[in-house]
Amino acid sequence: MSLFFYLYILIISTEEKAYMSVRELKDYTFVSKYARWIPEKKRRETWNEAVSRVKKMMLDKYQDFPEVHEDIEWSYEMMRKKRVLGSQRAASTILKSDLLEHT
Repeated sequence: MSLFFYLYILIISTEEKAYMSVRELKDYTFVSKYARWIPEKKRRETWNEAVSRVKKMMLDKYQDFPEVHEDIEWSYEMMRKKRVLGSQRAASTILKSDLLEHT
């Protein structure tokens, strides 16, 4: 990462709470752009709920290809732990190309 990035983080962490922390910014971005509204609970979904929802969508989409289910489970567990941040478009494209090679 660039020196500018480290200096920016240092400035934020040493100043009075005038700015959002990186974690607060990540949480805000998730809630404001990606978390769906759950009407019956009158709130937005949590990170774990969102990961579970998208994982279920991928498992449903590739239900005819059980050989990729283990990879999907592993990938979404890494997302749940915030070790990786996945792109749904990329994941779908990779799975399609992988499945086409094996058919």
